[in-house]
Amino acid sequence: MRYTNGKKEALDICKMYDISVRTFRRWTRAYKASGISGLQLKKSGPDGATNSISKKIEQKIVRLKQKQ
Repeated sequence: MRYTNGKKEALDICKMYDISVRTFRRWTRAYKASGISGLQLKKSGPDGATNSISKKIEQKIVRLKQKQ
């Protein structure tokens, strides 16, 4: 990474990639904390859906819609 190696200034990198300084700082913290895996996209929202319907009911709805 150019910034962590001291080869480029943060503002130069932000201009080069057209990103905000805030985003750059957030990405830098994530990289320093977890390496490259810290930069991977994270799913927003809850881990498990608590309001999903059962497969059986879903199939019944599909069958009823196909009859229309």
